[in-house]
Amino acid sequence: KRAAQDAEEEEKEESSIDPVTGEKIAVDEGPKLPACLDKYLKLAKTGDDIRVAISSIQAHPETSKNLVILGHNGFGTVRVGEDLARSYYELGFVKSDKIAKIKAKQLNKIGLEKLKDLKGGCLIIENSGLVSPQKLVEVIKNSAADVNDYIVVLTGEIDSLARFFEQNQEIVDEFVYLIDIHKIKERGMSIIARGYVKEKGYKADKTILDRFKASLGSMEVGNIDRFLEYIDNVMKKCDDREHSNGETGKKVITTEDF
Repeated sequence: KRAAQDAEEEEKEESSIDPVTGEKIAVDEGPKLPACLDKYLKLAKTGDDIRVAISSIQAHPETSKNLVILGHNGFGTVRVGEDLARSYYELGFVKSDKIAKIKAKQLNKIGLEKLKDLKGGCLIIENSGLVSPQKLVEVIKNSAADVNDYIVVLTGEIDSLARFFEQNQEIVDEFVYLIDIHKIKERGMSIIARGYVKEKGYKADKTILDRFKASLGSMEVGNIDRFLEYIDNVMKKCDDREHSNGETGKKVITTEDF
């Protein structure tokens, strides 16, 4: 038990290391984080990674703010990227609230002139382990401050992304910040559900939260996008039901909404 506690303390200490300097960083002294991130902050590794990234960006504004989200699959974490992109805008790290999402294979086929309207915003690439190295180099050049000035967020399966960076060392320095969510299981997804319901202003008792948890049985492990979409649909049914009953705005989810 003592060994487990020591390992946990050591992991926590390592998780508070500034990736820019290699030194410990005080994450509690950083800016108040936007509400859309709250649902991830209670996930041990993921929450620490988010706090470190934002505290480090605040301390080193000249460093690349690009992100890598390490997932269980190549898909399923785009919504995490969107929340981080919104947070970047709220915190003043980017100039625009524009967000563009694209799959890696689709990105490989298009010309970057299609991204000119993204200036000052964020580009989220899904299943990034499949993007061609040449195309990503083009994107990085296109996203430079003196060109289109946007942030690049890579999402994908952890091993695939690790191989990609190992084979393309020249790109590594452009992605300082890693958000690890690849180990998320049922408990972590339930934490996200509880936080998301609160974020959106709804009320859900244990019965409802258990229904959300049960829905995970029909989904891929770690597919946060699909899980949040499922919850969105339940919230929509809640709104429709309350509206038809003349109770608009109560936002109390019931079993009728499933």
